[in-house]
Parts: sequence; structure tokens; C-alpha cells
Amino acid sequence: MAGLFLVCLSVGAVSGQTPETVNIALIESTYYPASITVEPGTTVIWTNHDSVNHTVTSTEDHFDSGRLAPGETFEFTFTDPGIYRYVCSIHPSTPDPLMHGEIIVSETDDTANITVIQTISRDSSLTFMTTAVIASDLTDLLGGEDEYTVFAPNNTAFLELGNRTVKELFTQTGDLNITVRRHLVEGRYTEQDLRELANETGNATLQTLLGEDLMLNLTGDDNLTVDGAEIVTADINATNGIVHVIDAVLVPENVSMRLEENVTPGINVTDQAIENESIMIARAVSDGPGWIAVHTDANGTPGPIIGYGPVNDSVNENVTIEIELENATGTLHAMLHIDAGEVGVYEFPGADVPAEADGEVVVEPFNVTGLPEDLTLPDR
Repeated sequence: MAGLFLVCLSVGAVSGQTPETVNIALIESTYYPASITVEPGTTVIWTNHDSVNHTVTSTEDHFDSGRLAPGETFEFTFTDPGIYRYVCSIHPSTPDPLMHGEIIVSETDDTANITVIQTISRDSSLTFMTTAVIASDLTDLLGGEDEYTVFAPNNTAFLELGNRTVKELFTQTGDLNITVRRHLVEGRYTEQDLRELANETGNATLQTLLGEDLMLNLTGDDNLTVDGAEIVTADINATNGIVHVIDAVLVPENVSMRLEENVTPGINVTDQAIENESIMIARAVSDGPGWIAVHTDANGTPGPIIGYGPVNDSVNENVTIEIELENATGTLHAMLHIDAGEVGVYEFPGADVPAEADGEVVVEPFNVTGLPEDLTLPDR
């Protein structure tokens, strides 16, 4: 997904309106969104939701947040049209281009045609939804002549998915497109229309662009929900549709299962022959940079380490680990470790402790099924 969020949001805020605030989130060393268009007088607020310090530093000395610790914010009001680019000065050499951002202050003055996508992008509570629509290549759809009803999750709804899940979702653009389209319905349905539909039988359904049904329901306290998500702000009108803000992301079940698989630390390794003094890990999911350590077997439990190798954040496939072949046992254990000390330096015993999932160390045993002809496993 390199460069995904560097796409200019040409659907930005519409001039002639009261200056607003726009929120940008820092998550997993990423600015969400990394590029956005606003009107003069807009205040942009950056919030560090990450677990490490970052900065918001102008490349042309217009502004500098200084170090933002987790949970801290920085704001700046843009008054003059132009393009304002910024970076995280703490990680200037990061290979991930998503640590660059830009604010485009527009001179546009057009209040006559405010489309659905412009309406979403102007709402500071819908930063993630704006980014998701653009990343899913749906801006033309929501900026065209056909009318749509959009059930737009607010920023809080996305953040409640968790940082890792958010990043994984936005990395998998196919899954993101599927997820966004589950929030879109053809036609314009006001809150009153939705209530009337739900009142007919106590609940009703609307078909999304995915072809799936959304369940409308009126709760006991007369709140209107869509597949269990409550409509918290209704009837934000646009020239080509209407937006209702909801308090949860309606992630399709098949996407949810893939996301869960891709963010939960784990190892998949099969019985195998040792080739070139190395073993192969078929799949490893790491919560941040980490390591796989290969242990010998000591009465059914992991023994001394005979090899290790690095893994990247998230999903890794076909990871090769070189081992000390002369010390191998018939059963080996592949254990996932975090990279918590000096990045890129294996420190165990020490900071790089074993990773856990659901309170259990992530480790998988496997059997050695073959060796080079001139070697045999030692008796243990």
C-alpha cells in the first residue's frame, strides 16, 4: 500500500462555510489521512494514538509540534492557500512513506454543489471514512449524479477496532473496498424514511452495494440502529445523497475473519526436512517487528535456542531460519519473540521476550523428517 494515503483529497472542504477543525490520527507510524484538502481558516488537530513518540514537523518551517507522546495533540490553523508538507522528524529515515503528510489549503469557492464525498470530507469526525472512501477508489461514485445513502462510521468507531486492525484493514485495499461498500445504499433515505421502514414490522432491511442486507431496528428507547450500530447524527444532506453518522464499523464477516487472522500473533510451521542448515516457517503474524527463535526439545518443552531470524510487523510468509544443525533434535519448537530493545538486534535473554496471544506464549513444535545424508540427530 505504499503511497496510498499520499493521494490528494481533491474532495476537500468547501469554502464559504464557517471554518472548521479537521482531525488527523497518528497510528502505527502512519498519518490518517496523510493528505487532505481544507479551506482557509481550518484548524488541523493531530493526535498521537501510537505507542511511541512522533512529531508533526513542516518541511518548510511553517510549524513543528515537538515530540508528541502517546495521547498528546498538536494543532495548527491554516490561513493562506498552498501546499504544506510535513514529516515525523523522529523517524526521518523510515522506509514507510506513510510518515509523510500534506495539508492542501484550497482557494476554491463553490457552495452550490456539495456532494456526498465533499460532505464526508468536511466533517472532522469522519477522517477515517474519508480516507477509506478515497483508498477504495469510490470518490467518483460518491461525487457523481446518482444518489446514495451513506452510513458513515465516526473516527471513534474506527479507533475502537484497535490500531493494528485499522492498519491491517487500510493495507488490504480489497477488504477496505468491500467494507466501505457495505456502508453504502442506493437512493436517498432520510432518518424519517428509515424510521417508517423500521416501524412497519419493528425492523426492516436495506440492500447495500455489496448486495447484502442491512438490518434497521428501533430500540426500546426509540434509537435507530443499522446492523446494531446506532445512528448518532442523522440527515447530513448533500446534492447527491445523504449521510448518517454511526458509532460502529460494519465490517463484513469474511473480512472480519481475515483481519482477526492477520492481527493475532501466531506461527504456522509444518514437519519438514532440514535443508541448507535451515528450516522454513510457513506463516508468522507479529504485533510489530519481532523474531522467530528455534529451540531444541527438552522433554516436550522448548530447550536451548539454535537459531533465530527477524520477522516484520503483521503477516510474514515462508520465513527461513538458519540453525545450528549439529545441535538439532528430532522435535524443534518455533517461538515468536517481540523486538522490544534495540531494533534489529536480537536481545534474549533480555528485552526481546516471547510474544503472547490470549495470555499464552506463541510457540509451535514441529518434527524434523530428514537430514543431509552425512548427518544424524544426536540422542537427547
